[in-house]
Amino acid sequence: MRVPLFLLLLLLLPPGGSAQFPRACAQLAALRSRTCCPVWEGDGSPCGERSGRGRCRASRGPGVGGRDFRLGWPTSFYGRTCACRGRFSGFDCGECRDGYRGSDCRRWVLTVRRGLHEMDRAQRRRLVDYLARAKATVSPRYVVLISRNASDVGSYRFRDASVYDVCTWVHYVAAKPISTRRRPNFAHMGPAFAVWHRRYLLFFEKEIRHLTSDEDFHLPYWDWTRAAACDICTDELMGANDEDGYLLPPSPFASWRVRSRPSTPPTKPQPRLPPKHKPLPDSAFPPYLPERPSLTAWRPQSTGPSPVAIEWNESQGWHP
Repeated sequence: MRVPLFLLLLLLLPPGGSAQFPRACAQLAALRSRTCCPVWEGDGSPCGERSGRGRCRASRGPGVGGRDFRLGWPTSFYGRTCACRGRFSGFDCGECRDGYRGSDCRRWVLTVRRGLHEMDRAQRRRLVDYLARAKATVSPRYVVLISRNASDVGSYRFRDASVYDVCTWVHYVAAKPISTRRRPNFAHMGPAFAVWHRRYLLFFEKEIRHLTSDEDFHLPYWDWTRAAACDICTDELMGANDEDGYLLPPSPFASWRVRSRPSTPPTKPQPRLPPKHKPLPDSAFPPYLPERPSLTAWRPQSTGPSPVAIEWNESQGWHP
């Protein structure tokens, strides 16, 4: 039986390697040397080698990529990465493998996911608060690549992104077409769908735990068969919407803005929407909602990232 390429690549991905870039590995020195072996703060050594957590070694991967860097991740960018031992994981081997907890990752924890219908009001409020915080907090751990040319180190551009947006970027990158939109990609329309999204949710949960220091956080599930209508479309949870489908205040999600980068500029002006379809202005939202973080992008520098201001252009995307 032949294994589809996109499923094979999924199985070859190392723990913590989900096509996102650790800040330490977005430096010019790391990119030019093709080495992503960050120092673990716990012992001051690359990959936590002094503590026996891992070591820096040649990356395992298909070794191909060409114009599509996903086909050779992580070897499209790095020839050496952290190889974590035993119960350790993460880009610097500073985390525990899924299911383990504690400073030495020796405590095994069995996770039983709860349904939203089983959560009390305080637990639901905590879920919404964590998601709102993730959207408003720039990730201290990762940056995202926004270059059009991923094969030239000198052309790389990285951008700060919120914790939530880093997670959505991982999904966006995996879901982009490999050949055509009608054929399977790395995350959808094939046997990798369930496995890839299981791994993706584990990554999302870890980033929320890093942000909140809440080791007990897990995403609940929604059993939509229990209700005749959308029982999570309330201000307490995902937000109520108007007749046109727009979320309404006071839901914190109503203030979220989507930022995307089209692959090519539109060829003709976009039609104007009727007034009733326009998104609500910022002034319509309560003042207690978290402000959107200021976003910066930079070119890799030999002495570290040097942020420069960028501006958003609706047709072109992010540009310095």
